[in-house]
Amino acid sequence: MKMGRPLIVVGAGSYWVNLVSPALNSLKETGLISKISTVDVQNRDAAENSHVVREKDEPLSGVVDRIGYETPLVLLAHSNDLHTPEAIELIQNSKAKPSILIEKPYSINEDQIRKLDNLITRHPNCVGLLEYYLTMKAVPLLLFAGTVREDSFYFENNGILRTKIEGSALKDLSGKFKEMIGKPLFVVSEILEGEGSYGTVEHRNLSIVDKSLGGGMIQDLGHHALTPLIGLEAHLGLITKDSIKDVRVAFCNEYMEFAQKHLPKGNIGESYAEIDIETDIGVPVRLAMGKYIEKGQNQRRIVITGTRGSVLYDMTNNLLSYQHGDDNSKVRPLVEADKKNVPKYLAVLRAGIERINGRNPFYFDPVSVAFRAQDLVLSTLKIKPSKEREYERGSLHDTIF
Repeated sequence: MKMGRPLIVVGAGSYWVNLVSPALNSLKETGLISKISTVDVQNRDAAENSHVVREKDEPLSGVVDRIGYETPLVLLAHSNDLHTPEAIELIQNSKAKPSILIEKPYSINEDQIRKLDNLITRHPNCVGLLEYYLTMKAVPLLLFAGTVREDSFYFENNGILRTKIEGSALKDLSGKFKEMIGKPLFVVSEILEGEGSYGTVEHRNLSIVDKSLGGGMIQDLGHHALTPLIGLEAHLGLITKDSIKDVRVAFCNEYMEFAQKHLPKGNIGESYAEIDIETDIGVPVRLAMGKYIEKGQNQRRIVITGTRGSVLYDMTNNLLSYQHGDDNSKVRPLVEADKKNVPKYLAVLRAGIERINGRNPFYFDPVSVAFRAQDLVLSTLKIKPSKEREYERGSLHDTIF
């Protein structure tokens, strides 16, 4: 088995425990990673992996060099406000010659994103931007659009993707978007979370609330809603800052009561938002994202209606279906991304590492897509909302405005 690169994960909290750690064995088996260390400001149980406590005011480059790995992969999953500055510091100062994977938000303001842009431009093969919806949840839709390389790991018999049509292979459905959908007429992308702990913000720290730290639903969920659509631009048209036509925001009463106990009102990000977009070929797009809604249920989906049929993409169950005509009995499931039997973050991490290693699994650059989504999100925050409302917990999203 090929020996992979050492992995250093900066931030050893719930992200490490719930997302990264379950995928490690598979990444080792495929020869992408070897030794593993975690870094945190606290002493934590790292199981069989080594853990390093970062000293107060210690530069990240000093920590990485102290660990002693050569050319490691360094995954930044710590405080949002540190992602960009510490990526820059690490590339500039570390003697270990690391490559960096950054979890979203990659930047939290305009100054940071310009600096990140410069870093990526100067070191294009050393920086990867991770995005769960782009490289895991939406992959069946991207495959259907023909933007996933057929020689990539997504087409291997590894359980990540599977066809729902008996007797067919993934390659049979690759690139069928134009043939089956025709010209796109409109798009809806919704990430609405009302169920359980994901339906509130109290299961996360204040970074999901504080706008100055990347909080609010536009920054948290808007990025997820945008990246698959940017990945589909060959079919839907280009999405730029000028594409944004309207922004509406709302605040759940219960959410505000919680947030005001910890933050000044001006720092509190929205708990629900809608963004209207029009691509450069005139396709209207409605983005909706939020929590404390839908009577405690989730609704995560992308709907693309075209001249020949409609794509119905269920982003909760990662299931792509197709409908032709008005008969609901003719809705056909096509492709599914397995969320139960495969570690949910395996494809995200593998896509990020493969891209850094020169084996991009897509026909687009996922770093460029993720960066543009972050840039669009930050630009959206500068637009004065046309409407601002409050709502009761559990409200249906289409009643808020």
